[in-house]
Amino acid sequence: MKQFAKAVQLTAKIREKSYDTEASNQAILLETPEIIDFSKFYKKTIKESAIEAVEELGLSKTTIHPIYLLLSYCWNDILDWAEVIK
Repeated sequence: MKQFAKAVQLTAKIREKSYDTEASNQAILLETPEIIDFSKFYKKTIKESAIEAVEELGLSKTTIHPIYLLLSYCWNDILDWAEVIK
């Protein structure tokens, strides 16, 4: 369970590191921030990030989809859970 929690956290970290802050800041200067789709500034999807995390930790590929689903539908809740388990 601890390895799964670690994979969840690593997936989130990988995804967040892929955010293009420079492009996001440019968009804010050029557009109204309320209408910007900030998700388009991530260079990696949650699934791509999960694949990378699972490979890095040497976990079974069967954990990729559950990590992807959990982070897709309850990002904050699953990260809170992972912090407690870790």
